[in-house]
Amino acid sequence: MGLSGPNYSYIDSSSGLAVESNNVDEFNSSEQIAGQSTRYNSAGKNLGTDDWFYSDGVTQQIGLYGPGYGFAYSGSGGGVFEQSYTEDMNNSGEVAGIAIEYSPAGAFVAQDAWLFNGSTTRKIGPSSVTGDVTYANNMPIRINDAGQILGFSTPVNSQGQGLGQIVWLSDGVTYQNIGLSGPEYQIPFTGPGGGTQEYSDAFTMNDVGQVAGQTMRYDATGNSLGRDVWFYQNGITQQVGLVGPNYSYTPPGDSEVYESSQGGGLRAVGTVIGYTQRYNALGNSLGEDAWIFTGGITQQIGLLGSNYSYSYNGPGGGVYQSSSTASGNDANQVIGVTNRYASSGASLGQDTWIFNGHNTVAIGLTGNGYSYSASPGNVYESSYPAGMNNFGDVAGTSTRMNAAGRAVGSDAWFFDGKSTRAVGLTGFSASVVQINDAGQAIGYTTGITTGNAGFTEGWFFDEKTETTTLLTLSTPTERFVNTEPEILTDSGVVLGEGEFYVGSTDEGTRAFLWSDSLGFRDLGSLISGGLTAQGWDALADVYAPYIPGTSGELADGSPEYIVGIGSIVGQLPAETYDPDYNGSSFLLTALPEPGSLGILGLSGIALLRHRVRTKRIGGMSQSLAENHPRNG
Repeated sequence: MGLSGPNYSYIDSSSGLAVESNNVDEFNSSEQIAGQSTRYNSAGKNLGTDDWFYSDGVTQQIGLYGPGYGFAYSGSGGGVFEQSYTEDMNNSGEVAGIAIEYSPAGAFVAQDAWLFNGSTTRKIGPSSVTGDVTYANNMPIRINDAGQILGFSTPVNSQGQGLGQIVWLSDGVTYQNIGLSGPEYQIPFTGPGGGTQEYSDAFTMNDVGQVAGQTMRYDATGNSLGRDVWFYQNGITQQVGLVGPNYSYTPPGDSEVYESSQGGGLRAVGTVIGYTQRYNALGNSLGEDAWIFTGGITQQIGLLGSNYSYSYNGPGGGVYQSSSTASGNDANQVIGVTNRYASSGASLGQDTWIFNGHNTVAIGLTGNGYSYSASPGNVYESSYPAGMNNFGDVAGTSTRMNAAGRAVGSDAWFFDGKSTRAVGLTGFSASVVQINDAGQAIGYTTGITTGNAGFTEGWFFDEKTETTTLLTLSTPTERFVNTEPEILTDSGVVLGEGEFYVGSTDEGTRAFLWSDSLGFRDLGSLISGGLTAQGWDALADVYAPYIPGTSGELADGSPEYIVGIGSIVGQLPAETYDPDYNGSSFLLTALPEPGSLGILGLSGIALLRHRVRTKRIGGMSQSLAENHPRNG
C-alpha cells in the first residue's frame, strides 16, 4: 500500500537504503484506506505529496494532478512539485480532498476541492459565480455515507481581495451555498474591487445531510456584531440558539443588536447543542448559557441557582452565570459544565451536569476529599466530563482537594444514570479516554514512584461487574509499567500501546489487545507465521483517535481489522523507536479460528518516516460515545 517508485523514494547516501514516506489518513469499515505519499527527487528533495487509495490489495493514485497542479523544480535533482491532501472518506470508499493549483513559475493560484468516487477523481465545489467573484480556496471537510460533501470556500473579487468565507454542500456534481444570509450577515466590501463580504463556518454534517454551523454578524459599516449558530436541512437554513433579553444589546451609536452563540455539535437526530453569551443592556458580559436545539425549539439547559450565579455590580447590573456544553448523544441527552461562584463573584470551581431530556442534574464526585470550604457557605469543587454513551452513562474526572484547598490530583468517576462512583486506579492523576455503549470505560492514572520516576497505568472499568482491571503488557522487576489504552470497542476489547519488558529489560513500545475473556495480547505475537517471518520487528501502536484504529467485529468481539504503526526489520532499533515520528504503518486482518482470537494477517505500508495528520473538525466538540446498541 502507498505509492512507490522513482517519484516517491530516494537512496540515502549514508546508509544506502531507500527512503519513502507515506501517511494513512482514512480507514473505513470496508477495509479501504486513503493516504498520501511524499514525492522526492533523486537528490532527496521533498517535492510535495500525492494521494492514494487502497482497496482489495490494489493501490492507485487519486486526487487532481498533472498540468496546472504542479511546477518544475529547478534545484538539484529536478522533478515536479505537486501538493494534494485527503480530507475525509466514507464507508463506500468515496474520498474528498484538496489539490493546489500552481503557475509554471511555482506561484500559488488556487486550492481546489476534489471527489474520488471509487474509480475517477473530479473537481467539486464552487468555481465561479455571476459577476467578478471567483473562489480561490475550496476545502471539503466532511463526506457522509450518502455521498454528500460539506466544504467551505473563500470568495475573491476581481482585484484579488478576499471576501470572507462561504459554506457549501455538494452532491458531487452540483453545490449550494448554505449558511445564514441577509443584511446582518452580508455587507458591501468597500475595498478595491468591491463585492459582498460574508463569513460562515460549519461544525459538522451527519449522514442525512443536516449541517450545523455559524455565520458572523455585521452592521452596515462592517463592524462585528457577534455570530449566530445555524442548522441546515432540506434546503433551509435557520438560526438556532438563545436570543432576546440577556443575550443581546445595542452598541452605542448602532441600530443593530450584538449577539453571539457558539455551536457544540450535531447528532443524527437533528439536534444541535451549544451556548450563547449573556449581556446586560450596556453590553457588559454576564457569562454564557448552554442550550439544546431539537424539534425546532431551543431550550436553555445547565445548572442554575445561588451556587452557580452572582449579582454583577458593574454598569448595567444583572446576574452573572456560565454554563457550556461538552457533547450529546442520540437520545437528546447532553453533558456539560457550569461554573460555581461565591456571592462576591469569586470562582468556586465547576460542576459537571447531564441534561436527561427533561431536566439538568449535577454529577461527578463531591463531598469529602473532593471539596473544601473556601468560606462559610462557599464550597469549592471541580469536575470535568470526558464522554457519554447513548444510554446516558457518563465518565469524567473530579479534582481531589485537601483541607487547605490545594488540588492534590484527580480521580476518575462513572455515572450510571442514577449515581456517581469512583473508578480507575489509585494514583496522582486520572484521565478517562473513552466510554462505550456497554457501560465500560478505559483510562489511565499517572503517579510517581519512590524514586521520583513518573509512570502511567492503564485501566478498564466494567459497570456490570463493578470492577476496575489494571492493564499491563508485562511485569518487569519494577512495579510500574507505562500503558496507555486508546480504543475501546462496544464488545469490551481494548487496544493501545505500552512498554514491553523481558525481565528488567525494556524492549520498547508494543501495541496490545486486551479483553476480559482473551486477556492481554501483544499484537505482534498474533501474526500468522510469526512477526519476524513477515519482515517486521515490532508493532508499536494503533491509530487513534483521528483515524479509527479498528473496523468490523468477530464472534468473540475482537476487531476484524486493525491499523497502526510499527517497525520493519532493519528500520530503527526497538529501544530507540518512536511511533510518533518514525515507522511503518500496518493493516491487520483477522483470520478466525473456532473458539479463539483469530490469528492476524499482516499487510505493511512501507514507510521510513511517518506522521499522523490531525483532521479539521471545525468547532465541534465530539462525543466519545459509539452508535451501537448496548449488549445485554
